Amino acid sequence: MIGIYAAVVAVCGASLAIGQAAVGICGARRWSWLSPAVGLALLCAVCWGTVRIGGDDAVSAVVVLALFAASAVYLWGRLEGGAEALRAGWPVALFALLAASLPFAVAGHFGILGTSFNPDMSQHLLAADRLAHGHGGQLLHQGYPLGPHSVVVALNKGLGIGLVQGFSGLTVAVAVLAPLTALAAFANLRVIPRTAGALVVGLVYVVASYFAQGAFKETIQALLVLAFALALRESTRAWRDLPLRFVPAALLAVGSVYVYSFPGLIWLIGTFVIWAAIEVIVSRNGSSDLGPSPVRAAFLALLTFLVLVAPEIGRMIDFHSFETFDPNGPGLGNLFGQVSPFEALGIWPSGDFRLAPGDGAVPAVGYYLGAAFAFGLLLYGVARCWRRRESAVLAGLGAVALAYVAARVDGTPYTAAKAIEIASPLVALTILLPLGWRTSRPPATRSSTGRSRSRV
Repeated sequence: MIGIYAAVVAVCGASLAIGQAAVGICGARRWSWLSPAVGLALLCAVCWGTVRIGGDDAVSAVVVLALFAASAVYLWGRLEGGAEALRAGWPVALFALLAASLPFAVAGHFGILGTSFNPDMSQHLLAADRLAHGHGGQLLHQGYPLGPHSVVVALNKGLGIGLVQGFSGLTVAVAVLAPLTALAAFANLRVIPRTAGALVVGLVYVVASYFAQGAFKETIQALLVLAFALALRESTRAWRDLPLRFVPAALLAVGSVYVYSFPGLIWLIGTFVIWAAIEVIVSRNGSSDLGPSPVRAAFLALLTFLVLVAPEIGRMIDFHSFETFDPNGPGLGNLFGQVSPFEALGIWPSGDFRLAPGDGAVPAVGYYLGAAFAFGLLLYGVARCWRRRESAVLAGLGAVALAYVAARVDGTPYTAAKAIEIASPLVALTILLPLGWRTSRPPATRSSTGRSRSRV
């Protein structure tokens, strides 16, 4: 237990500090709730880039510790809104931690999550063990993304946390960081609706189901996709006047490469393309708010991304032939068949996301009534988001929908289920975001240059 929660504190602390320092270097002085996701993305990239240096030495742990210390020094005296962020964040973090601890309480012990549902952890533990001793392995040679595994190795080398406890701690930390990141969309709400909204988006049903079976890569990718859409949203708001306003989104894309390899970019590229298309169309009416020199800002972000992922390009090519991508294979994994896309709506009265409607304790009509209610809310949310120019949120929703269709048509049930899980936070965000709007126009906020402006 101590090892797991020590890992949670270490991962969350490093992600928050390093992420906020990165956002600060991009020019934002105020606290941003995108920092948890940006920090985790950088943590995966940095640990993977340093874990094999020095063999058995704790190089990656030392580098992370140095980055954490440098981030704390950089933020000292520069960060604005820290006390306000603490007041907003601690209830979310506490409730998320309690929720993430429930599977251990139900099991009656701490250890590997979901051992009766998902046997994949044995491969992840073997890969991490070989990384910890400076050796290769099957996953390494196949180009499998090992960023999260490298974080676990850094915890092992730096803090003496066991690999089992490290993976469990990382998985719980993601469950805490996801609701904290969702706070970026609910900052103007009062404490109860703000906390509830962040928890529902960050721990929506399918994400919670994947967490309970110990699937850490999918929950990290869902977090990065959600944060990417919110980063684009912020680029037209508080970060509008920053020359590096798109760099945080680029850093999230970097993290996605080291967590999910090239498939992770499908959701992010789709989100950016749809968002850019909407903004270009709107700009013809003279109402776009992309800020000064958007092309130059996008080029700087792209350059940052290419530099940081260049060492991984060869492994991304190798990963293309990984067995999971074979549409002619069984492609079921631990599933019974295709998972219903209605599960992304967050209303699914079953303890096992793999079950078809009616196979659980609730009759099929109960499933479909709940799904119909949630789908109605989703349509309402889409309409309201369109009226309020929430182009980034709608772009993210469109991208995850297209990714699911592609996985369902040309993939396997296993990849289609992952697409549903990754889509679910954005679906929940689209439903809940309009419910928090209390006025016809959003309140004024201050841009990074200090000028008061209205959110569009």
